[in-house]
Amino acid sequence: MWHELYRANDPGERFAEVEAKMVWIDIGSGRSRPIPGWLREQLQG
Repeated sequence: MWHELYRANDPGERFAEVEAKMVWIDIGSGRSRPIPGWLREQLQG
């Protein structure tokens, strides 16, 4: 995921760029698993 953050009082000024990786896990096994389709659709929006 990639985000740009802007100041609320000056929307023309970008003050941060952020890149993150989300990992969905199965709490029972502690292992990673694919992100559910409903969530992927929301994130890709």
